[in-house]
Amino acid sequence: MPAKVTSIEALRGFLSAMYRFEDGAGNALASLFTEIHKAMDWLEHDRPAYWQGQVRQLHDEVVQTRTAYNRCRMKTVGGQRPACLEEKQALSVAKQKLQIAEEKIEIVKRWTVNVSEEVDEFRGRVGQLQHCLEGELPEAYAALEKMVASLEAYAEVHRPGEGGGGGGGGSADGKNSNQDGG
Repeated sequence: MPAKVTSIEALRGFLSAMYRFEDGAGNALASLFTEIHKAMDWLEHDRPAYWQGQVRQLHDEVVQTRTAYNRCRMKTVGGQRPACLEEKQALSVAKQKLQIAEEKIEIVKRWTVNVSEEVDEFRGRVGQLQHCLEGELPEAYAALEKMVASLEAYAEVHRPGEGGGGGGGGSADGKNSNQDGG
């Protein structure tokens, strides 16, 4: 069945839209990969370093509060030992903070593994789009550009009133007015 091309300009417009799509999709992918890289860097480097620093500080705080508690327990006031409730409470709070910071290190490790797996899966899926953008679209551009050039050459040869073969039905604006495809 012969093609019924009614407008070469429509093919040019489609080709232009394909170029815009490639540009937009390429920019979107580049932006996504940049954001993924930032998030992974934050998760793999920033957060572990932060929580390890917190653990060191809180360990020092536990040591200081334990020393203060032990010092308090060694005192005698009027022949009696004080209850040292404030020091004991401060030591308990410091230990609790340290435990939370240590748990955060483990949570970050788990999330790093989970997010890394999801990123790998995402990259695999997006790889299909990248293949299309980098491999298939250039082939499609070349084919469409060749079609447009062939149709323009055909329309040029088959213009009415010019001795180019008569009756071809093409027009100067690239439209084919011959509805039976001839």
